[in-house]
Amino acid sequence: MKRVLVAAALVSIVALQTSAEYARKYSPLDGSVQGVASLSNGGAVVLSSSNGFTLFTTDASGNVVNGRRLDFQPWFVVTGPGDSIFVGGAQLSLSDGPELRLAKLNAKLEVVWTSRYVPSSGRSYLPYSASVTPHGGLLIGGAEIEAGAFVVRLAADGAVKWARRVDSSGREAVRKVIPTRDGGVLCAGQSRSSPWLAKLNANGELEWQQLFMQAPGGLDGVVETGDGDFVAAGSSLFLVRTTSKGVMKWLKAIKVGESVESSLISLKNDSFVLSAQLNKSSLLLGFRGDGTQLWQETFIPAADHTFTHISLRGAALAPAPAGFFYAPSLRETNLLFRIDENGKTGCPWFSPSSQPLEEIPLRPESLPSQFEPVGFEKQPWNANPSEATLTASPFACSVTAAPVAASAVAPSRASGFDRDAALNEKRRLWQELLRKKDFAQLETVAAQLRAKPWSSDPLHWDIGRFYEALGSPYAEMTPLLREWMTARPKSITPQIALAQAAYSEGWKYRGEGFTNTVTDADMKMFEKLLGESEQTLSSVRDAETDPHYWQLLVQIVRNTGSEDPIAVARRAAKYTSNPDVFSHAVIALVPQWGDRLDELHPFAVEVAALTKSTMGDAMYTWMAYQAQFQLGAKEAAKLGFDWPRVRQGARDLIRLSPEWIPTYHRLALMAWLANDRETAREMSQGKELDWYDAATSMCSRVSYEEARDWPLRTPAAPPTTVPPTKLKHAPAAPP
Repeated sequence: MKRVLVAAALVSIVALQTSAEYARKYSPLDGSVQGVASLSNGGAVVLSSSNGFTLFTTDASGNVVNGRRLDFQPWFVVTGPGDSIFVGGAQLSLSDGPELRLAKLNAKLEVVWTSRYVPSSGRSYLPYSASVTPHGGLLIGGAEIEAGAFVVRLAADGAVKWARRVDSSGREAVRKVIPTRDGGVLCAGQSRSSPWLAKLNANGELEWQQLFMQAPGGLDGVVETGDGDFVAAGSSLFLVRTTSKGVMKWLKAIKVGESVESSLISLKNDSFVLSAQLNKSSLLLGFRGDGTQLWQETFIPAADHTFTHISLRGAALAPAPAGFFYAPSLRETNLLFRIDENGKTGCPWFSPSSQPLEEIPLRPESLPSQFEPVGFEKQPWNANPSEATLTASPFACSVTAAPVAASAVAPSRASGFDRDAALNEKRRLWQELLRKKDFAQLETVAAQLRAKPWSSDPLHWDIGRFYEALGSPYAEMTPLLREWMTARPKSITPQIALAQAAYSEGWKYRGEGFTNTVTDADMKMFEKLLGESEQTLSSVRDAETDPHYWQLLVQIVRNTGSEDPIAVARRAAKYTSNPDVFSHAVIALVPQWGDRLDELHPFAVEVAALTKSTMGDAMYTWMAYQAQFQLGAKEAAKLGFDWPRVRQGARDLIRLSPEWIPTYHRLALMAWLANDRETAREMSQGKELDWYDAATSMCSRVSYEEARDWPLRTPAAPPTTVPPTKLKHAPAAPP
């Protein structure tokens, strides 16, 4: 996808002139809408991930009023009193330290002030959500890597009033933060892989928090009702309403499988709109404050439009006069819909649907952890937005293409998003087969998945996702797995699935934080479930040829200490070349686990030799990825990985899996860090690279743009973004 601003040919289409609803396409932009917020004139301010990042405002008819290109990477856009506009995000480039950057603009998109904020901990800060307070200040919520949920309250001039962190499991994240009418703050997000609500007072002191332990995922949105209650929405498509004290009134769910992300806004008369982004469609739901449904629409884009799955909240929502704004996250398309309060759009990409809201029996649990004060320093920073000329054109969905079935959308390349979407479709099918007790069909699926990796791609085995799907939700699926074991006592499939289910459920209690962040009760549950997982797996016979059996065994013994995971991985190399087996073995050597770094590079050499007939140097490079991901570039550079061999191994990975786009990104980034311009140029020119597919390989879009553009400049022009350490041997890219 090209990153230059070019004129786009626009088709003249008759607009929807008979009502307030409209659809608009904005050009020349080649990304997608990341966020939208309302303005007092009935228009909107829109953040697009195009040409770097672009911010623009519209009038009440959706026409562009002002546009600016931004020189930093924003994550959110919100509006406040007087149409003040806040744009902020995390700066995670390879050269800069972790920080939050924030700009306040007026309605003309002129900069009022800018600031940068640096946590005293030095960890990366991920600002998932922001809301403006009644006095023009700002609340920002997110996660501090390996430290838990984070909330910052700023005054109207950007000064820090207070900053708080909560850390009870190390996996907390605030995904939505709002001011409450009593002057406090409500946080919605995730804790221990489950939905979580927390209420703070005006000084940032915790009043209460609730955890919905048996529900998967987290909370992506929350609003305050007219009578002071709270309504929250979760990514697993459930809705909950509580009192101002956190007492649950009702909890309902829509059973359409797992959604990726959701958004929630409130309209007038105690009504609400939920947007839930699925794999190849998006669900819009209007409902009342008592949980009864008003209307429901399914949005399925045409065949040449796919969801990016890259924006933080899936589809962007914002209230509008007599309705709301809706901006789906579509790759390379900037669309804005204005929809009335009854869900009417006039666009055939939207079709009425009927997925009932059903009561689900969950009870919230209280948590003992507290929000702790943390240092958060405001520092000067200058933003320099430049003019951007944009055109809004009426967009009639039916002219471009008619709605198509999800199965008609065929991915043109093996991006991470395409693969995840395909796997989520399969996941629902596998779970439904288990619910129907179709054990024979599940055995056939398992045999096929053991025989070959995904699409004959040796880098990715779907068998692990298969076992994970069969064990979730844990309480529902484990009795079915035991019934399967009784019906087919010689089958290894239900036994491995049951072991995986116990392992995954145990980690929900354990979390990913340090041991001292886990309560005694949760630690006992973690140890109990891991013991059950190990016992189940140890009873499996003749499972050596199952690629996931070894991966799970390495993970279990790494946690229980019952066996050396490196010894297990050595045995596994005789039966499988599944790279994930050895990725988890690498984790056992890093300081926070085994502190055996001196063994890491020799182990990579050994495994490359053991898998010479299948992976060889490709495995050597794969393990170098893991080392970089676990340790960072500076520490991994000390391990002795040889750059020429890593480079050759990356070429072997490309040969083994030529359509897997992230490998091209990784080699381009490694070459940049190793100052290998020739290889970086080859990767940048040899494949159409796309930042959406690079998201798992690059720290930020700024770093991606630099790593991509650097080899195309003349050798005399050095990189403008200097990596923290110039590597002589080792790459720097996550798996």
